[in-house]
Amino acid sequence: SAIRHVLETFSGLPDRLEKIRTWRGILFVNDTTATTPDATIAALDAFTQRPEYKNADLHLIFGGADKELQFQEVASVIESANIHIYVLPGTAQDKIIKSFHAANILFQSVPDLREAMRLIRQRAKKGDVVLLSPGCASFGLFKNEFDRGEQFKKIVSRLP
Repeated sequence: SAIRHVLETFSGLPDRLEKIRTWRGILFVNDTTATTPDATIAALDAFTQRPEYKNADLHLIFGGADKELQFQEVASVIESANIHIYVLPGTAQDKIIKSFHAANILFQSVPDLREAMRLIRQRAKKGDVVLLSPGCASFGLFKNEFDRGEQFKKIVSRLP
């Protein structure tokens, strides 16, 4: 019974598929600790493979500093789903863009997190999911991945 209670009441860990807020029917999720493409794939699967999100558009905030990883696999996952992508600047940006172009994926390059959120506010509709799951390190725009997550949470918490 103790195990059942923990499983039923466990709300998750901060910065790991952390549901921040539902605003105007749009769910905002902080997965800032997804600093590899594989972690982003797992996050995407968490939404694209669940029936309750079947009709949702996913808005993915992706990109950052290069950790010498490849982006072809995450591109193939994105290619097969209804995902709007906002690519943050960083040393991985050229590799990401090359992989996305090779897979014919449309994306929007943004100068920072605030601009990504501004565009998302214009495009997202009730039932959609906004996911910060960058697949990259945070250095350059942020102190670290936790700073990136905190900035995301602040922007989301200030939505009117």
